[in-house]
Amino acid sequence: SVFYLDSPSTELVDQIVQGAKRLTAEQVPDFVGLAATILKKYKARQNNQDADRKIKDFQKSVSKFLTAPTNDDTKVVTAALAAYAQLGLYDSQVKSLAAEKHLEVQYHALNAIRHIDDDYIDDADELNIRTDLQKVLLEKLQNKENKNAVRVWAFEAL
Repeated sequence: SVFYLDSPSTELVDQIVQGAKRLTAEQVPDFVGLAATILKKYKARQNNQDADRKIKDFQKSVSKFLTAPTNDDTKVVTAALAAYAQLGLYDSQVKSLAAEKHLEVQYHALNAIRHIDDDYIDDADELNIRTDLQKVLLEKLQNKENKNAVRVWAFEAL
């Protein structure tokens, strides 16, 4: 099974992408971290040309879990954000979750922002996204009411 993680087959990646489409909220914490690890290894292989498309399909399936969390589903949201950070993914929900009151959610959202990969951002939107994120992060950094940890995370994400 370790071989599958280090050198995942196309069939395994296809199963992961298909499985992500059928995920329930209860399955997210156990599934998305391992799935992101496998997708990242798959993309790292040099002979692989369709990895970006498969990662974007995975993102479409997981993005529905990036909603403002209740106390019950914080683990679901943080697991999805951790997968986004691992793969360098971003969408507008990440920015809104960075303003969330739950510290754990803020941390994972800011970490996802910190690890954004340009491959997954539309070139036409890149400047707007970067400008918006810089504004949000600077506001977090300058807001003295934020806990020091939040301010440090915002600084790191900048």
